[in-house]
Amino acid sequence: MKNPFKQEKNWNKTVLASERIAAKRKLETPITSLLGRYVPGLERLSPEMFDSRSRYLSRPIIGRDSKIDGGVYLGESEREALVVDWERSPNIQKLYNTILNGALDWDEYRQSGKMIYRKSDEDGKKGLISVAYDVVTSHMNGRNPDMTESYIYEKGWLMDKKVNLDHFVEDRIGVCRHRALVLGVILERMIKEGLLSGKVSVDRNTAEYRRGYGGHAWVRYTTSSGKVIILDPMHGYKGSLENVKRERANGNRVWDYLRPKD
Repeated sequence: MKNPFKQEKNWNKTVLASERIAAKRKLETPITSLLGRYVPGLERLSPEMFDSRSRYLSRPIIGRDSKIDGGVYLGESEREALVVDWERSPNIQKLYNTILNGALDWDEYRQSGKMIYRKSDEDGKKGLISVAYDVVTSHMNGRNPDMTESYIYEKGWLMDKKVNLDHFVEDRIGVCRHRALVLGVILERMIKEGLLSGKVSVDRNTAEYRRGYGGHAWVRYTTSSGKVIILDPMHGYKGSLENVKRERANGNRVWDYLRPKD
């Protein structure tokens, strides 16, 4: 029997976030008129700030299979609105260069002088994807992730206020959404520059895990041959979708990374 909670809530978190913003925009004028006074937070819902259900604060909303760079990532409930902007993210760019250096085939470089990057894990070598995963996982674990919500509160990044994702990279703090977005935009950049030829998505859902039901975000990378790789820098998981299926079938405690059609 299908779990109705999973069917209703599992894969529509981005849609729920958009609907939440849209609904509050509609309520802005009546609430303001009724109360007759300023209500903190309502100014973010003015028409010029929210263009449509697919845009918020003049930026496209990041969802499953959408472009990451240039977008904004909203929560199902109110929190910070994470802006991903490559050109305004020097700390993410530094991570990117660290990854390229770590995945450079130095033997080939010394012999030919050509910048050749390892794209896979064949022959025991760490390719671009694995090095990116390792670097982001290590860097974003610089501070206790349990401090993230306090960090956001202290900065005043609440009520869907826009904040550059790069701040979290600079301070080496963040939970699943921050880590997935950092890794996702880095892989997206590699695809743009022709270093990789697959597709990347920041996925999220609600599923049962060690502490009951909860929300989670991770990176889903699909190779040019169609193989799906799950990259989860928060839970420390990297593996093929087929491996996820096997582990879950064997009763191992692995997050439900599968999409409904998987």
